[in-house]
Amino acid sequence: MKRTFMFQALLLSIILSIIPAHADNAKYNAKLLAAESVLSDALAKSGDAIPARFIKECKAIAIFPGVVRGGFLYGARYGEGVVFGKTEDGKWTAPAFFTVTGGSFGLQAGLESMDVILLIMNQRGLQSLLKQRFTLGGDIAITAGPNSAAAAGDIDVALKAEILSYVKSRGVFAGISVNGARLAYSPKINRQFYTRAYSVDDIIIRNQAPMPEAAKGIVAKLKAQ
Repeated sequence: MKRTFMFQALLLSIILSIIPAHADNAKYNAKLLAAESVLSDALAKSGDAIPARFIKECKAIAIFPGVVRGGFLYGARYGEGVVFGKTEDGKWTAPAFFTVTGGSFGLQAGLESMDVILLIMNQRGLQSLLKQRFTLGGDIAITAGPNSAAAAGDIDVALKAEILSYVKSRGVFAGISVNGARLAYSPKINRQFYTRAYSVDDIIIRNQAPMPEAAKGIVAKLKAQ
């Protein structure tokens, strides 16, 4: 009887330890699906879309769905999102989870929630990601990205930027600078999601993390550009 009780107690403790992990994975899988929806909107609208050339030539892409205002750090903005790197042979990596806090969003600053996409266009921008924590417009220059209807000259100039930013508000994506926003790699979220301690380099440079099922739709859309 005593052995049976001990076995049941052990089994219960194992089950209780597993439940939070499954809950976390469900939450972060949902975040990936939300990021896919944001990317679809950003690529789909004729004239207002992010130029496909930028996707082809960028070194990495960051997608933050639902960056919210209030309830965190005395009303500052906060969001969780994902960064996909691109290997030297052009393959997209599994996502690394980052957080974004603060930042100026221009005329959109009063909105409760907005979606943010950042395109890391060169090696210097990529190196900023590897610092694990940096400030846009401070540690690294950021430029409001033009849409697909922009003049060819504007697009050529934008290709020389370090990071291009796009913000969706009121149903429309537009190139809006997010100066002052702080991006940080989240070891905690990535460890919970992948069940092992990957560094940011492991994920977006060395491409060591397995591709999650929930991220495959994003990668397919990026490859199609």
